[in-house]
Amino acid sequence: MDMETVMDKGISRTRDAVAGDAASASLAASPTHQGADYSGRSRARFLIVFMLFLVTTVNYADRATLSITGSSIQKAIGISPVEMGYIFM
Repeated sequence: MDMETVMDKGISRTRDAVAGDAASASLAASPTHQGADYSGRSRARFLIVFMLFLVTTVNYADRATLSITGSSIQKAIGISPVEMGYIFM
């Protein structure tokens, strides 16, 4: 659906509601009708929030593990404190 069609439908619903057409006004204000238009968007939003949560959790766990084992890793690999600082960034 293009933007002009959506705008035309919205304008006609508003005119009907202002004119007192009860059937069209209830359709325009119907929560189920409005929910049907945005159902796909809300699922995508929840998926994005879930993915951000998952990535943040893995990042936090990785940083916590690296901070605990950092000195052991530094000795095992033989890297300098400056190089370890780059890893911690």
